[in-house]
Amino acid sequence: MSSSVAGVRTADHRAPRPVARTHPTTVPAAAGPVAVVVCVHTPDRLAVIRRCLDAATRQLDPDHDQLVVVVDHHDELLRLLRAAVPTATVIANGGEQGLSEARNTGIAATTAPVVIFLDDDAVPGPGWLAAWRRIFTDQTVMMAGGAVRPDWADGRAPRWFPDEYGWVVGCDYRGIGAAGTPVRNPIGANMAIRRDALDQVGDFSVRLGRVAAVPSGCEETELGIRVGRAYGPAAVVRFDEPTVDHRVPVARATVGYFLSRCHHEGRSKAVLSAAVGRTSSLSAERRYALRTLPAAVARHFVAVVRGDLAGPARATMTVLGLFATAGGYLVGLRASRKRAATAAHPEDRPMAVVEVELAGTAGRDLAVPAAAASVLIRFRGLPVGRVVLPPRVTADGAGVLERAVERGLGPALRVHLDRAGVPVPSAATPDELLRLARASAPAASDEHAVASGQPLVSVVLCTLGTEARLPAAVAAILAQTYRDLELIVVDNDPVSDRVRPCLADVDDARLRIVAQPRRGLSRARNAGLAAASGDIVAFTDDDALPDVHWLAEAIRGFAVDPAVGCVTGLVTPACLDTRWERLFEEYGAFDKGYMAKVWSVRPVPPRLAHAAQIGDRGPLFPYVAGNYGSGNNMAFRAEVLRELAGFDPALGAGSPTRGGEDLDMFRAVLTAGHAILYVPSALVRHFHRDSRPALRRQLFGYGSGFTAVAFKQLVSGWSAALRIMRSSPKALRVVVDPQSPKYAGRSPDFPLALSCAEFAGYLAGPWLLLWGRVRARWRR
Repeated sequence: MSSSVAGVRTADHRAPRPVARTHPTTVPAAAGPVAVVVCVHTPDRLAVIRRCLDAATRQLDPDHDQLVVVVDHHDELLRLLRAAVPTATVIANGGEQGLSEARNTGIAATTAPVVIFLDDDAVPGPGWLAAWRRIFTDQTVMMAGGAVRPDWADGRAPRWFPDEYGWVVGCDYRGIGAAGTPVRNPIGANMAIRRDALDQVGDFSVRLGRVAAVPSGCEETELGIRVGRAYGPAAVVRFDEPTVDHRVPVARATVGYFLSRCHHEGRSKAVLSAAVGRTSSLSAERRYALRTLPAAVARHFVAVVRGDLAGPARATMTVLGLFATAGGYLVGLRASRKRAATAAHPEDRPMAVVEVELAGTAGRDLAVPAAAASVLIRFRGLPVGRVVLPPRVTADGAGVLERAVERGLGPALRVHLDRAGVPVPSAATPDELLRLARASAPAASDEHAVASGQPLVSVVLCTLGTEARLPAAVAAILAQTYRDLELIVVDNDPVSDRVRPCLADVDDARLRIVAQPRRGLSRARNAGLAAASGDIVAFTDDDALPDVHWLAEAIRGFAVDPAVGCVTGLVTPACLDTRWERLFEEYGAFDKGYMAKVWSVRPVPPRLAHAAQIGDRGPLFPYVAGNYGSGNNMAFRAEVLRELAGFDPALGAGSPTRGGEDLDMFRAVLTAGHAILYVPSALVRHFHRDSRPALRRQLFGYGSGFTAVAFKQLVSGWSAALRIMRSSPKALRVVVDPQSPKYAGRSPDFPLALSCAEFAGYLAGPWLLLWGRVRARWRR
């Protein structure tokens, strides 16, 4: 967090003496090559990642320097970056999830004598790499940090933000050590270390550092302390010349993030204290808390005299940040005492999301993650299904994944083997099916290419422009193997003007942005439908990443039979880092299984019956059901949607009911005589709600949307009303019986508050629908 002045190791290893270094521009460049390591973990930052890599690439010597990008457990981002940055070595973090292990993976992939670490949201300035070369001509410098300037998304820091807390957003701050002076540790967004030092003291500690969106840290501090102990404190130095602009998004310019980051910094300091001792871990923090912060409080209060009315707010945040950090430290100390208990309950830890290809793996064990994992199984590039491995299972060692695939995905494997033309005995057992799949050759690079001349597909993606993952979702859609598509992004809040700047870097004629100023997901989807030119209209969300074969597999579904009016697909989690994301999976999520299914109120045509099994209808079929699919992965024949007049504006996100528009459209497709086909190989990855309030709101919306759709049919006519009333007792038993299939995946400690939110939604749905109708009339 803070820098500290210390001594330098002398040539005869006697007591250190204070020094200050400067590196004027006249010093010759270092002769040796350098390696730049950039670790990435989320497609949310795709635009700034590309700016970062472009700026670094322009300064590298292509014949000698190395640029390594490490993707931390995100297969789709790995694929996107390999295509977008061919000049870099893009690799996956093969170890434990988190920034520390990702950096260690980057170290192992490089050979240069100096390794420079650059954050994926930090853009190097002119002369950045030349400055690093000059610094390491001094052979006594073993580890160094450069200048990190904040690049605020809003153009400036919030007026309440005290500049003593620049470290909260990973940047330099008031009170940091002067240029050329020894420090305890550099800021990780822009730092470098000699390989000799790494060989001597070891890599980053995986007990520290950021994991996904959890704002922890201190891994640089711990490594800096080890380097200082091995080579003398003055071997770690700070400089001003290598400068980067560190992007600070709007989401980090909030009081909530400020306090959360301070809290997690305190917790990280507690872990650091356990590793290196309190004296080393808190030496700079004591000076910072006793000198820098009191002076800051006085300075900010005095600013009022100069007309700066925000001074007291900054003084208040200075004190609150100190308390939040101290509180995090105390929580971290308490957590360290319970670490043994935590180790006894590994289910509470983040769950890795990984993929495994079966084809071409005969003769070796399938790799098993070191911790709990959600594993997507592919065969010849296409998704077969997903298996979940708890920690107690992964600990069993070799063969565990094979057994899980045999138990859960045998029937689905048979379907994929038949499709690939692999002869399969009719009585083949699950283990034989797996052996056949693993003995098959991997897919050729052009195996899933789709010939031109296919139906044009209009992909509609609706957004308010607030979802940081929007650029990644757009990139995934435009990267489809099915190329005959147009992408219509519906801006449902055009007044804010967030969407166009967010997609300004997208250079693809297939992208169009359409404005729909009236808020509501149904209205936005209808605007997309009105603008669509394709025979097929597909929908996904701005917090989802479609698989590269998503559209190709959906089109295969429509080609089975003209009776198919709608195709839905498999939705799997993109990450399971937080407890709330894992609880949503426990709730039931979007996963509808791994076998193709069909629903129809009419007799199913023979070709459809051969291609898919009849899906579970549920007690309220065809009026309400959640097992057909989900709104983030659905496609329709355009003529069917237009015949049905599109989505109901009284339903869906942005309306009082908060949901249900997809269920209502599925119902309309069925009652109009069309079939719905579920195709599990049409895959979309979804980023679940990662906090308790967000998940609670989502489950309330599921409940209210469900009963709103039922109530809409109840009042639509006598025929539907009688059928719904006749089936309601069975539907009610499904909801209230804890032994019903609805609750099969939930553990005994599933939070009661989440179940209550869903029940509250059930009760509120009809009233919210009525209110939505009234409000719609007022606004005409």
